Amino acid sequence: MNLKRIVNHKLYMTIISLVVLNLALLFGARIYGTIMEIVNQRKINTINDYIETHREERPDGSKLLLPALKFKSLSMKQKAYIYTQISIDYYYRSQLSDFFNSVSYAIFYCEQIGDIEQVIYLYSLLSQYYLSIGADKSGFETILTAYQLKNFYEIEDIPIKDQALHSYGRYLLDKKDYKNALKIQKQMVEDANIMMQNDYFFGMHALRRALCFKAYILMIQGKADEAYQLAEETLNKYFSKDEELSHLTVYDFLLPAWRVKTLWALANHDYKKALEFNKEYGLVARKYNFIMKTTLLTKEVLAALPPSMVKERTELTNELAVNSEILVQTYLDDYTGVTAKNLYSSVENLRYTAEKESARRYFLQSVIIFIIIFLVLILLLVVVYSETQVDGLTKLRNRRALNIRVGKLASSEKRYSAIMIDIDNFKKLNDTFGHDFGDEVLRTVASILIKNESHNVKCYRYGGEEMVIILEHFDLEHAVRLSEYIRNEISCLKWRYDVHVTASFGLGFEMPDSIKEADENMYVAKQKGKNFTAYRKDGTQYLAERRLDIRNPIPDI
Repeated sequence: MNLKRIVNHKLYMTIISLVVLNLALLFGARIYGTIMEIVNQRKINTINDYIETHREERPDGSKLLLPALKFKSLSMKQKAYIYTQISIDYYYRSQLSDFFNSVSYAIFYCEQIGDIEQVIYLYSLLSQYYLSIGADKSGFETILTAYQLKNFYEIEDIPIKDQALHSYGRYLLDKKDYKNALKIQKQMVEDANIMMQNDYFFGMHALRRALCFKAYILMIQGKADEAYQLAEETLNKYFSKDEELSHLTVYDFLLPAWRVKTLWALANHDYKKALEFNKEYGLVARKYNFIMKTTLLTKEVLAALPPSMVKERTELTNELAVNSEILVQTYLDDYTGVTAKNLYSSVENLRYTAEKESARRYFLQSVIIFIIIFLVLILLLVVVYSETQVDGLTKLRNRRALNIRVGKLASSEKRYSAIMIDIDNFKKLNDTFGHDFGDEVLRTVASILIKNESHNVKCYRYGGEEMVIILEHFDLEHAVRLSEYIRNEISCLKWRYDVHVTASFGLGFEMPDSIKEADENMYVAKQKGKNFTAYRKDGTQYLAERRLDIRNPIPDI
């Protein structure tokens, strides 16, 4: 069928009208979106002003931004800002499950607006979160993902750079790359001193974290006394027993410092102090749910204690048993809880997305219009393809497709063979039972052929009741086996009117006239009584032996 006959003037005009309408809707939606963005920003600024004014009364003020997520037509930039502020607030107030729920959205929206440094910062916090619950592999994978976005040393925002370098330093320590780990530690100290000029609290936290990081590197390098001295000085100078502890302070500062002190005592065989330091470490770690870390350190202490300290070794063994039970439950709570809450957060996000106002609905309508146009074009292509390549009645490839395939095989000098199939007494069937029954026979026989297709077996309708199978990489024996298998399957079919339908088969192997040879052999089969497979070998004519049961008709090539 001609393409111009399908795609007529009315269809052209319909497509043009849909495109014009779509452009109008897009233009209107953009204007509406701009207006709504200005309105929403004013509301967000009002909330931020309130948070700054009442920061001492409401340390969790960033949570006030949560209702802003329900504002109509929030822009990507506004969503990125809200989710980022909420995520940071959750992290620094040690609400890590809530942090996990919101940080994935913050990362997504920051990526959408191209704020790479903010994405790195959020990845760094997420990495720190994983490390804090003992999921080191996930933590390292996360920080490496962030490092692929930008070299951390090139980050302009100093707090972001400090956080990213600290997480990356943990990865380097795991890889025993102490040289680059020390390089990171020096940069962290420089950045911490700069931060202290603007915000003493965050700068001081960053500095003592960097110093404890260096102490741990020194301990690993075998400089136990130097590491102990640095850890002790950092605790005395930058920590007060009256300080209000947070999850962050414990993880970044206290635990590393006490770990260094415990390892120093073990290195000097001062087991009494090692047990004392390990006990202090365990009390803080268990209080803030760092069960994995206290378990690992206790194992190191137990392994170092001499066999003569039976009582102490027994106490540590019992402690490990208790920790193991807590650890199992902790991991169940952490991972199961986080997953469930993350799922809940995703559902909530979908609900917010579902709240479509007029501009959003216009945009969706334009998308639908584009989809309709696309489907119309696809439909036209399918129709054209069907008309040019596939026989409408049998769903076999048609004569044109056969000529194209044979031409390609000939041009590439690939050997192929052919099987010509002709339904016996087809004209009589048509005249006796009608063309509907004849069409049924053609479709049924074609379905058998299609069922036996593979990557090197393709079937075509040659014309009328004749069909052709093109075989690649088939020798004579396998071609005969396939032919007989199909012939036998056709012969065994049950038909209405109690009719017995058979077909004659001819094989051709002589290039480039395989189809012609197959046609000639097919007529030989008809002359010999029909329902045979005929072929020539070495100039001699043969009929394949009929068998009721033919296994493995297609070779495994």
